[in-house]
Amino acid sequence: MRALLLRALMFALGLWLVALALDALLMWGIHRKQTGDYGVWNRIVSGRINTELLISGSSRALMDVDSRRLGQATGLTCFNIAIDGARLEAQAALLETYLHHNRAPAVIIQTVDIFSLEPLDQVYQPSLYAPYLNETSLYAYTRAVEPGFWMRRHVPLYNFAVDKVMLFESIWSLIGRETASWEYRFDGYRPHNGTWDGSFDRFIDDHPGGKTYPITQAGINHLQHIAGLAKEYGAQLIVVYPPEFHRNIELTINRAEIFQAYMTLATQNHVPFWDFSDDPICRDHSAFYNSQHLNRDGAERFTDLLAQHLLVWKASSQPNLYHGPGK
Repeated sequence: MRALLLRALMFALGLWLVALALDALLMWGIHRKQTGDYGVWNRIVSGRINTELLISGSSRALMDVDSRRLGQATGLTCFNIAIDGARLEAQAALLETYLHHNRAPAVIIQTVDIFSLEPLDQVYQPSLYAPYLNETSLYAYTRAVEPGFWMRRHVPLYNFAVDKVMLFESIWSLIGRETASWEYRFDGYRPHNGTWDGSFDRFIDDHPGGKTYPITQAGINHLQHIAGLAKEYGAQLIVVYPPEFHRNIELTINRAEIFQAYMTLATQNHVPFWDFSDDPICRDHSAFYNSQHLNRDGAERFTDLLAQHLLVWKASSQPNLYHGPGK
């Protein structure tokens, strides 16, 4: 009986070691990727970006700010590390990871929107974070939101069992099938070629009287943390509110309170706050694919506008701390 138990334990140990080895191999496949979101995050953790102008934010930054175009217009190297579907707590964790591995940028552009001050109760796109859970900030963020996230760090093959796309991406990377044609992020920017998708029309039907968006102390604290990181690393922070479709502006009931929170934080930290929601582009239906996101053409127009403000701000001895009235 004792010998049988010992053989069973040795067999289990052997399986565990095989699982560990296979998990390490598949994770290596992810860390080899040069394209897409994984390609961007691999460049972050390996310290291969070191840009002068850094774009941080959610999808409003990811799809609205063309880092290639902005860099050309300002004469600065520029990269976009924005995360699709992420709130400020995730953005702060990735920014801290970036600053830990790369030279601090001269300027950090941090975008905000009507959703920013409401933390999420789940990790959006968990497989994106899974390969980088040895990074202190990212692991702390994921565990704070989902305590069960420890399984993705400590249970071998768990990530690849629950996410077949992650498994597929790793295998294709390992066998060398990844090509430049897979790339959809260009210096971090992800262009969107779509036209108006109709989702806002359904939103109006559901909220004919408008909608109130939460303002939480946790959300304010996360933005304050981003301001603190910029100060700690000697980077100039600029908080930017990108264009949004004008009808949504009219339907945001507590818009004044949201903007007051941003202006208060900007004033307290002595950083510029630029609001572009009063720009004529906000009334141009053709520049958007939904109420919150610009399409490629709209992003190019907004990026040019942002570049103009950066150049004026840079040339000014006393740059304005706030642009636009905020509605």
